[in-house]
Amino acid sequence: MTKKELTKLIRHVVREEVEYAVKKEIKLLKEELKENQPIVESPQPQSRNYTNNGALNDLLNETALSFTSKDAQAFGAMRQAGQSPVSLSEPFQPIGGTITDPIMPAVNPNDPVAQFINKDYRAVMSAIDEKKKFRP
Repeated sequence: MTKKELTKLIRHVVREEVEYAVKKEIKLLKEELKENQPIVESPQPQSRNYTNNGALNDLLNETALSFTSKDAQAFGAMRQAGQSPVSLSEPFQPIGGTITDPIMPAVNPNDPVAQFINKDYRAVMSAIDEKKKFRP
């Protein structure tokens, strides 16, 4: 086993142990917070009139009341548990396989568009800079 391999192995093991310890401490802190703070249910807000259309108001009120703070907490717990569809700890893997560079088409050097795009504009830009110096 080489020095690099040993270093890599130690880093991997330490990373796993630290991750485990941090998750354990966070869980303990959350339990402690839940014990210290009483859970108070807030009363459901009254339905509001958003428009003159009764059916649309019912739909809007139903939608507005469907998302609660408990739902928001569940989203945070999902993210902490690593159930997110995207994770920065792992390399990106595209769904369809590997990503390859597109093949660039051959460019004809005599093409007027290619000549225009590849023109050396340093002289033009230096002339513009000189002209800017003499402005009042």
